[in-house]
Amino acid sequence: MLNKIRDNKSAKSERKLLGRGIGSTKGKTAGKGHKGQKARSGGGVKGFEGGQTPLYRRLPKRGFKSHSEETYTLTLEKIHLFFTNGLQLESDGEINLKLLQEQKFVPNKFKKAKVVDSKDRDGFKHKFHFDGASKGAQEKIQKAGGQFIKREYGERKEAKKEYTPKNKVAAKAPRAGASKRTKS
Repeated sequence: MLNKIRDNKSAKSERKLLGRGIGSTKGKTAGKGHKGQKARSGGGVKGFEGGQTPLYRRLPKRGFKSHSEETYTLTLEKIHLFFTNGLQLESDGEINLKLLQEQKFVPNKFKKAKVVDSKDRDGFKHKFHFDGASKGAQEKIQKAGGQFIKREYGERKEAKKEYTPKNKVAAKAPRAGASKRTKS
């Protein structure tokens, strides 16, 4: 039974040999025509449709890259789980992103972290040093006797560089040797 299994007759066709003499109908230029970019190996331009507006320009732009992926969201429930899984605080009792990353609770790819409220979980009597927190989380932390400190921009940067916004342009000093011209 198994020895009689075959493909349908039209399922497989033998490949036409190209460039094998005049009599083969695909000799000399092998069906590529004469010269030009398309006759060469690797010829043709990807996405070029002969002057017609290509598909990638006919279709509208869609989507964007979300920067919220760079921020890690910590719920009070997650912080409780970190403590049950062996989170060790330093002597000052401060919880921050660097500490959580050093102890492998938060992946290193995140540059920011924010604390969010959990319905069933109360706050903690610790210092929280993060980029942001929800009102509910701040209230629960303060009610438990803890403290929330918002991380500033300079603390996020590893290299201590002065921050100047792009729209603020420093006043240009006059060039050396430049003199004011007056009409006479």
